Amino acid sequence: MIKEFLLLPNLLSIIRIPMAFLFAVIFVLNGYKFSIIHLIISLSIEITDTFDGIIARRMKQTTSLGKVLDPMADSCSRLILFVCLTYAKLFPLIALTILMFRDTLVPFIRQRMALLGIAMAARRSGKIKAIAQAFYINTALGYLLLFPNLFGQSYLYSYALWGGSLVALVTLCSGYDYFLALLQEQPSERK
Repeated sequence: MIKEFLLLPNLLSIIRIPMAFLFAVIFVLNGYKFSIIHLIISLSIEITDTFDGIIARRMKQTTSLGKVLDPMADSCSRLILFVCLTYAKLFPLIALTILMFRDTLVPFIRQRMALLGIAMAARRSGKIKAIAQAFYINTALGYLLLFPNLFGQSYLYSYALWGGSLVALVTLCSGYDYFLALLQEQPSERK
């Protein structure tokens, strides 16, 4: 088990969680304002998320630990970033609630499938959700940091409302996709 933790792909997954906490700590210490460091941390989180799987497959280091660790690290890191964005009024609270619901529902569904003897791989909808969330986070931070006075507050709030709603919808659809997969695999309990 310890050997699995020390494999490079798993270390890349693990590192995302402290990076996200660092993002939040700097946000608080910076007076609840974002800085270029936040964008660098966010992009680093996404880069490690991209490369952990690639490295695992190329180096033949896919493990059962990595299959659990990667989605958990993804959820933890992105949710921490979205909590900060929500606090800064750059992401709607109802959208954050939907993200939290989906990221609680999917591990339950995967666990239920495992109890049925079915290994549920990541679904395409989950990948689309991850891309939408990463794009939203980094675009919001990029606009805020690179063009702070270009668009004004009303533009950022509109972006938060419409962009956040779109991210929530994509996330909800992903959760629904996993739920449908569970329903399709349930053994019939009728006699």
